[in-house]
Amino acid sequence: MTTEGGQPARDACWASSVIAALHARSAWRNRDADRGAGLSGLAATEIERAAFESFLVVDQHQWRLSELRRRAWPWWGALVDTHAVRAAFDAQIRRNTRAGEPGAVVEADAGVLRWLAPGTQTSCITWSGLTSDSADAVIAAQVRYFAARGTPVEWKLYDYDLPADLAQRLLAVGFVADDEELMLVAGTAAIDSDVKLPDGVRLDLVTGQAGVEAMMAVHDLAFAGHPSAELGERLVTQLREAPELVQMVVAMAGDEPVSAARVEFIPGTDFAGLWGGETVPPWRGRGIFRALVAYRAGLAAARGYRYLQADALPASRPILQRLGFTPVAATTPYVWTPPASR
Repeated sequence: MTTEGGQPARDACWASSVIAALHARSAWRNRDADRGAGLSGLAATEIERAAFESFLVVDQHQWRLSELRRRAWPWWGALVDTHAVRAAFDAQIRRNTRAGEPGAVVEADAGVLRWLAPGTQTSCITWSGLTSDSADAVIAAQVRYFAARGTPVEWKLYDYDLPADLAQRLLAVGFVADDEELMLVAGTAAIDSDVKLPDGVRLDLVTGQAGVEAMMAVHDLAFAGHPSAELGERLVTQLREAPELVQMVVAMAGDEPVSAARVEFIPGTDFAGLWGGETVPPWRGRGIFRALVAYRAGLAAARGYRYLQADALPASRPILQRLGFTPVAATTPYVWTPPASR
């Protein structure tokens, strides 16, 4: 399937991410105005030049200019400073979680930030700051907390989180790993926003219950055997409670919904999140996924968002990377379920 992290629990963790005060700070240091004019919006940490006539040095890697000029090579990917993006993402998104929906609560505990879902839905640990000495005690405290609460929790682990063996420690106490996703980021301005759809296909904006039902019809076909009423309910809530923070769209072939996607705008941050990107099997390979990326990139650019971010499953990774996205981190959900609920 082609999707940007459409699994419901992961969606909930992004929906809990939020308002922060960090913004892009400085323009790119440009020693050669003629050569660098097209990249003047980049932060100072993103590019360092060394013998520019032959190489670019980016994020401790050397790239020959001949490689950057290959038509099929996503040159923007080489220009993303992964360390700077991770730092901005942690500060603006992971460490500034908001409730995001009625009944949800955000709590800071020792070493973690957790988003508590309403009712019996899956909660999420969105950020952790642990050491080798503190990790086991903090993990045990979270298990006790959610055991007493009687609800499952997803610990969303990024591969740069510390300590380095945090995944093994989670598994040792009963967390179960879900599929790994690749966090991809692109500069919004670098993504082609020209929408090209197959003949007979149009894009319909989702404004209410009927549109969400069309999205969920696509979801259920794309994720055969994994329907999610919870996701549909949350999308309806998003449209009702904060329509300015999300744009949903369905690709229609006549009266048939064939693909669906959404973009979520986190106010006060540099990031717009791409979610969904699901296409039903008979319509895959026709460019609809690329068209939905282009459409959402245009929306994010119009609102001034600097980065597009997607947690990509294997099917969508090569498409997104060809469009100009670059890997920033691997992320894996680790889910713990109270014994009585298993």
